[in-house]
Amino acid sequence: RNLTLADIMGNAQDLTGSSFVLDKGSSHGVKVGDNVIRGNYLIGIIREVSTQRSLADFITSPSSLIAVRDIDVSNRTEGIAEGQHGSSITMKRILPNEEIKRGDTIVTSGKDGIYLPGLIVGKVTDIVEVPTEPLKSAYMETMIDLNKQTKVFILTSPAL
Repeated sequence: RNLTLADIMGNAQDLTGSSFVLDKGSSHGVKVGDNVIRGNYLIGIIREVSTQRSLADFITSPSSLIAVRDIDVSNRTEGIAEGQHGSSITMKRILPNEEIKRGDTIVTSGKDGIYLPGLIVGKVTDIVEVPTEPLKSAYMETMIDLNKQTKVFILTSPAL
């Protein structure tokens, strides 16, 4: 994978603020599905590409579904991180016997084939266990302010 430095040109014209425009496009090797990162933090994923620009969804976007795991517990608890209307993330589909606690760091597992493994998604803020539900959930917050980022990297695949 190659790293392509990109400037965030602003949020797209959606009401949730869950997507953003980048100043790099297909002429720079950017493709739909490329991961957008800042350091080890996952910022989003490329959704649309034109020659000179691209549109990406933040990980807090409602369309964002990410296979994740907890790196702070020995059993590597897994689940699916789902964006919540541009403001937060919920980790769902956690088995009842799996260990997870407040403050745990959640990273991409790579099992979805979409996101590279090991990118930081967020930190657990609360655990939700409903007695009538077979699976539990966890609320998460991003560890960096997504809306204050101005420069990011796009993980592009090298041309064949």
